[in-house]
Order: sequence, then structure tokens, then C-alpha cells
Amino acid sequence: MFLILSLSLPSYTHTHTHTDEMGGGQIQVDIGDVDDPVDPKLQIEELCKPKCEAFLKAYEACAERIEGDETGEKHCTGQYFDFWSCVDHCAVGPTMKHTS
Repeated sequence: MFLILSLSLPSYTHTHTHTDEMGGGQIQVDIGDVDDPVDPKLQIEELCKPKCEAFLKAYEACAERIEGDETGEKHCTGQYFDFWSCVDHCAVGPTMKHTS
């Protein structure tokens, strides 16, 4: 005779609050529940983007300047990477706290 037991874990939502690396503000991240976890990096990046607005504006201004370039020689790669470097710098601390 076999006895089969079913173990059910309680479902709950888990939220983390972190101090960001750039401005000392709070970043609150919802990492979902046990059954349906959420990647916190995406939320953290979205929360960091407003802190990098100057870099985003520089990228957008560059993109507008080169819009009519038909030679393909002009680009905004530097501004693009400056923006994402800023976002990564802001997000690295809170993101790493979710890894083990």
C-alpha cells in the first residue's frame, strides 16, 4: 500500500524595496508570487530610466539630427550606449540583490 501526500505551497506576492545607486531614492520591485515569478530586472530598468533622462534626450536629439542621412555613415551608437550604461549603473545594485 502506498500513501500519496500532496504538498501545496501557499501563494503570496513578494515585494522588495532597494535604495538605488544613483540618487539614494527607493526602488520598489514586485517579484511576483511563488507560482508565477517575475524577472525584477525589467521593472528595475523601467524605474531607472527617468534618472537617465539627459542621456535619452541626447540620443533622441542625435537621432533627429541624422534622420535624413542617406549615406549610412552617421550614427548615434555612442548616445545609445551612454543611455543604457546609465540605466545599467542605476539597476545593478537592486538587480544583484535578487540573485543568489
